This record gives sequence, structure tokens and C-alpha cells, in this order.
Amino acid sequence: MYDGKATYVGIFRLSNGISILSYNGTTDPSSDIGEIEVIAVFKGSWDAVVTCFFLDTAHNIVEYIEIISRILRDGGVWINFGPLLYHFADAYGTEEEMSIELSLEDVKSVALQYGFQLEREETIETTYTANRLSMMENRYFAAFWTMTKRGTP
Repeated sequence: MYDGKATYVGIFRLSNGISILSYNGTTDPSSDIGEIEVIAVFKGSWDAVVTCFFLDTAHNIVEYIEIISRILRDGGVWINFGPLLYHFADAYGTEEEMSIELSLEDVKSVALQYGFQLEREETIETTYTANRLSMMENRYFAAFWTMTKRGTP
């Protein structure tokens, strides 16, 4: 339970994933058309994007970075917290289901190519879905960073 102390780790425990206010229920968020509509409507209109335990849910993390870059205005901030566990590492299927799984250094390098500048970075040991009454606990060394969008590449 959140104890009300304003630490950035405590704040991140309040949320999981990303909230997208862009879908009005008429578009399937998993479709390419929905993504195109979202990008067109929100291009350059966000001051900040926060991703929490989210980036490694992508089949193609480069697409996530591209979308974050497109929706942020110049000078906008991207705050990330989470591991790079990649949920599709052992998935077998069609070519359409293949996954691009970049190292942390490669993720930061791609972000630089999309106009981001790294402002702050650290690794934070954290839990996820832990229950202190249980005998099981998942621990991660999560990447935490703040990047500023310096301009459209």
C-alpha cells in the first residue's frame, strides 16, 4: 500500500503501464489504423510521457520509441522506469510475431536517433506484484531515466 511519502519509486508503484486517452472506443487499439490516428491527432502535443514497466511489452521497441518521439513536443520529457524483460523472447510463431529485443544501451542509442537527450539515468532495484505475506517475490534491476526531446530528427 502506498504510504503517502513522495518518493519517485513510491509514485511509480501507483501505476502500471501506460494510460492512453486517445482511444474513444471506436478504434481497436491493436490495429495499425488506430495507431496512425492516434499519432496524427496527438503529434507534438504532449509535454510528458511516463512509461512504467511498459517498454518490454513491445514486439518492436523501436516503434514505441518512435511513437513517444512523435507525440512529445520539442522540450517534452520522457520518464521511464522498468526492466527490459521482453515478453516475447521465447515466443515462436509467424514472422509477424517476431520480436526486436534491444539491450539497454541499444535502447538509449535508438532514443538518441529520435531526438532524445539523456538527462538522468540510474538502475533501481525494485519489486513487481510483490506480496510481503507471500513466500514469493520478483525483484528487478529496473532502468530509470529522464530524457528530453531536443527536436524532430
